[in-house]
Amino acid sequence: MANQITIDQLPNATTPLAGSEVTPIVQNGQTRQVAVSAFNTTNPGINQLIGDVTAGPGSGSQTATLAASGVSAGNYTNTNLTVDAKGRITNASNGTSGSTSPGGSSGQIQYNNASAFGGFTISGDGTLNTSTGVLTVTQSNGTAFGTAAFINTGIIGSTVPLLNAGHTWSGGTQIINFNATTAPSPGVLQLQLSAADGVSSGIQFNAYAANGGMFFNRCNGTNAAPTNITSGNILFAINGSGYGATAYAGTRATIESKSTEVWTDTAQGTSIIFRTTTTGTTTIADRWNIGGDGSLSAIAGGAAGSWIRTANYTVATLPAASTAAVGSRAFVTDATSPTFQGTLTGGGTTPTPVYSDGSVWRAG
Repeated sequence: MANQITIDQLPNATTPLAGSEVTPIVQNGQTRQVAVSAFNTTNPGINQLIGDVTAGPGSGSQTATLAASGVSAGNYTNTNLTVDAKGRITNASNGTSGSTSPGGSSGQIQYNNASAFGGFTISGDGTLNTSTGVLTVTQSNGTAFGTAAFINTGIIGSTVPLLNAGHTWSGGTQIINFNATTAPSPGVLQLQLSAADGVSSGIQFNAYAANGGMFFNRCNGTNAAPTNITSGNILFAINGSGYGATAYAGTRATIESKSTEVWTDTAQGTSIIFRTTTTGTTTIADRWNIGGDGSLSAIAGGAAGSWIRTANYTVATLPAASTAAVGSRAFVTDATSPTFQGTLTGGGTTPTPVYSDGSVWRAG
């Protein structure tokens, strides 16, 4: 845009504007310059900006002004923005969070439970408490380790026992239940293993270049202040039971070890007792005792008592004495006129006990 001046401000022709284009005119006998378009022939440039950034008009340095965008100055939370084609923010407003607060309770750790919230907390005693009842851990190859173990209820749900700070099981009875139905009451036991229907339950001990074993330790007193074993204390018991017509029975068979004296560090005698239940009854009784000296003793148990029953043979059907260990015993039903320690002749009617001397069977 050309600089605009009045006629009276026009210089005379003898003093033209430096570096300007002029058109001379005559006024009152004097020559004037009009239609001035100011430009600098040495350093031509822009003398005015218009649009988003404005400056001038004027010669020399001009202050540039950036047009307001319409966005209020300030801080925004979870901001929603509008950006135009020139990269300018033309609108801004507060928005909402892109995620929602997790479900469950404060202090829970969250995991995916079929696209829903699954959470668990770890108690001070090391127990893992689940909100959904099942916590599945997947191996790196994508296969699941299986259903986790459960505490107390014995049915899917409730809590999962872990090791406490002392690296031991904590709490009351621990039930590992692989069955969809509640496990039978464990009574006073501290650990119960319940198998799925049709599957045997058991515990396997693997050892490598060493023996596998099951060990039972007992003391009197307390764990913090143990005292010695006294005579007649049960050191261990292996018990068997089952389901009757309407309910689970109590113990019906037992192998039990007892102390036979007050224990010291040099005297620790034991015995093993076998108990069974007489057929047709529910009464369990001691049957046999293996003493500390290795002797086998029958223990009276009910009207029938207890006895050793050997296999019955005829003389002809006895196994070869040379294959039976010396001292092996049997019973024959057809001896003929047997004499003590005499050799046997069959075909008779006399029942008699016999033993092997390693070469022949003899009466006695």
